[in-house]
Amino acid sequence: MAKALRENMKENGLNIVLDQRSAVPLYEQICQQIRQKIESQELEVGVPLPTNHEFCKLLQVSYTTAHQAMALLAKEGYVTRQARRGTVVKGIPRRGVVGIYSWVELLEHGTKHEYYRMITRYLSRGLEEQAHVYRMYLGSESPTTRNLACEDLIRHVESGALCGVALTLAFPKMDELMKAAEKAHTPVVCMTGEPQSSYSVSMNLWGMGHQAADFLCQQGRKRVGVIFNGQSNTLTNHGRYAEILQDRGLPVRESWIIPAAPTEMGGYEAAGQLPVSELDGLIIMDDVIAMGVDRRLKEMGVNVPRDLMVCTFWNHGTRFHLSLPFERFEFDVKGQAKSIIGLLQDAISGQRISEPHRVVDPTHHMKRDTAMV
Repeated sequence: MAKALRENMKENGLNIVLDQRSAVPLYEQICQQIRQKIESQELEVGVPLPTNHEFCKLLQVSYTTAHQAMALLAKEGYVTRQARRGTVVKGIPRRGVVGIYSWVELLEHGTKHEYYRMITRYLSRGLEEQAHVYRMYLGSESPTTRNLACEDLIRHVESGALCGVALTLAFPKMDELMKAAEKAHTPVVCMTGEPQSSYSVSMNLWGMGHQAADFLCQQGRKRVGVIFNGQSNTLTNHGRYAEILQDRGLPVRESWIIPAAPTEMGGYEAAGQLPVSELDGLIIMDDVIAMGVDRRLKEMGVNVPRDLMVCTFWNHGTRFHLSLPFERFEFDVKGQAKSIIGLLQDAISGQRISEPHRVVDPTHHMKRDTAMV
């Protein structure tokens, strides 16, 4: 039975090879290869596909994986499910799909990249509310994994299969993507402030730094340090943080401004380098880093906020917890997603966009003490 199915799959152009070591989920690998075969017409319209159970046996995957793949392809319009015929090839979807590009590593479980999971979730929900079909393009930052999602996205923009694109991070082949997008009249919105994109929506992180410094000054803090994300594309300028402090007449010392890796351990190590005894205020420019700083300060027995008042920035709705009473400035991830969808809607409908590059300000400052977390 299995041998006959394999032979039938090969005859119909459905030879699928999965890489168990790849960071890209197996269901997405199946989808990527079937999409390519439909687009290249290796799989013709009306060709029946194996059932989920048959896919399980042929590809050595779980039923859940096979079901996810077929459900996603059906949602995107590549296949259709028919009574008595099962799943059959429908063809290349009509224009009207919005592509969302991200790295699969950013959406994995854990606390390292909560922001990316949140923005992706809000984008997906918002597009569904606007009756848009969306397709996730999950690339990989791993040097050993071929970035098929990147190639797929460019090809789909070129073919006119997408009506819009939302990039959750800098795209690996931005020049190539924008050339294809301009030719196909497909709007591209980037949420990292990428200057090449047609439209962009980014968080006003510098403004948030100024807000935190103002708050500390109002509380009478005179010696303020900064711990920032040393790997961010937009926030690695050491001198800009010094300017924020200098603009308020605060003293600046090089040892008070510390770059950190964007992980909890990065924050923990950065807090160990900081001369905490010399400071009465601290600004942390990243929520994940703040978790490590929180742990280190607690171990050091630092009295927060009496001796050291700490300000940090928090994703709206985050599940993270701190043990010390930091002052939190929330920024509105949901609002950013809403702005991205609004730009896409306007561009797709041909409306004139007065602000093609938007900056979302933090929603508010909120005091959190240990009783609230």
